[in-house]
Amino acid sequence: VALTAAALVLQHARARKLSSPKLTALRARVLSSVGALTSAQRPDGAFVYWRTGHPSVMMTAWVLEGLLEAQELDLPVDQRAITRAASWLAARFGTPGGLLDMREVEAWEGDRDRMREGLTAQVVHVLARVPEATRTRAVQAVLTAQLQRGARLLQREALDPLVAGLTVETLLRHKRLPAPLARRVIDRLRRRRDAGRWEPSWFHAFGGKVEATSAMIHAMLATDPKGYQADLRDAADYLLATRESMGAWHNERATSAALRALLRLHPTRPKAGTITVKLDGRTVRRVQLDQSTPFAAALALASVDLPLGARDAHRLKVEATGGLRPSVTLRRRDHAPFDARQRRPSSTLVASAPSTVKVGGPAHLTVSLKRAATPHTATLTLPLDRALLTPDLPALARHVEADPHILRYTLDAQGLHLELRPDTRALRIPIPLRARRAGKGAWPTVILHDGATMRAASPGALSIS
Repeated sequence: VALTAAALVLQHARARKLSSPKLTALRARVLSSVGALTSAQRPDGAFVYWRTGHPSVMMTAWVLEGLLEAQELDLPVDQRAITRAASWLAARFGTPGGLLDMREVEAWEGDRDRMREGLTAQVVHVLARVPEATRTRAVQAVLTAQLQRGARLLQREALDPLVAGLTVETLLRHKRLPAPLARRVIDRLRRRRDAGRWEPSWFHAFGGKVEATSAMIHAMLATDPKGYQADLRDAADYLLATRESMGAWHNERATSAALRALLRLHPTRPKAGTITVKLDGRTVRRVQLDQSTPFAAALALASVDLPLGARDAHRLKVEATGGLRPSVTLRRRDHAPFDARQRRPSSTLVASAPSTVKVGGPAHLTVSLKRAATPHTATLTLPLDRALLTPDLPALARHVEADPHILRYTLDAQGLHLELRPDTRALRIPIPLRARRAGKGAWPTVILHDGATMRAASPGALSIS
């Protein structure tokens, strides 16, 4: 599986005309790995987990996938190794249009029907990438029957995101799925996402979320390359936010899946342009985008207050130039009329943080709060750009456990939330974060929701190097 990830990195470097001693060394390791794997292949075409182990369906599929990716680098890959591996996998189907025969799968890989469905989709996805000239008649027969079964599968009421994502991409690549049907499938699956990610129904480990989200990125791009921009951005943000400090995702399989999805997105810097927010025909915010300081524009547009007044109906319009397709979320909050005769509990909120931090290093934002005891809980919220800053959850959990004033913390698409006990009068907590990438901008604004009162405090500018 590491061969696949390494080959993807080298493909990206070649496309961008990048060169370095490390890339040269990586190419040499890929070439060596291709030779070693070819030598380790059994005469029947299978691969095993251990040198004396049993043939494995998934190991054979993963090695075949790695050989196909290495072949994209114009490396000398023995075509007989590809043909034998594909033929062995094709023979694992009881019938060409059936599910994989699980007798060849190690016991700890699972044997439930949903897992058979998932593993079948993954193997078919790999077989579909075998060049037509290299396929045997048996492989082609299995592929043809599986494409027909995949089209029927997408008509089911309940769809697994990983299975459906792989199936949509495979069918579209072979022109076996009408575009309107593909869009209907994607729209159904979009409603199943959770905070920008998808989770398979049969593989609940963290790596499964990465693989399912990556599969959905491929499916959306194959269905409509210029559509689903907000969904693609959310999915990419999830993948980037879950990358571990060493640059990998959970395991080799998840890493290769995430790399392939992110490289398909072809990230480019936006052209200079303008975003204008209009309410009832009147401009309430206009921001000029500057490529040299993208964070400044993001901060200016993170939240826009709309003076709605007493009218029942309003017209909101967001205009963008420069090829941008921003996503817009509208939230409404109603406030009771203020009575000056009512005495409200006073509270003070202060947020402080260093002005400069290092990429990958700790970045503590300290929040100090004083308030009157009330019968209700209060909540501290940090809206986070998790592509820039991400919570250090293990350290945060230790802080929350040690602080008697904090009931719980939650993390969702809106940010990090700390719920305080009603009797909390004073609080000082360093919120542990980590800087993910270099750039200049500002720390997230800390927002206190205390009954009908809302206060905000900004730690100021932030430079990450």
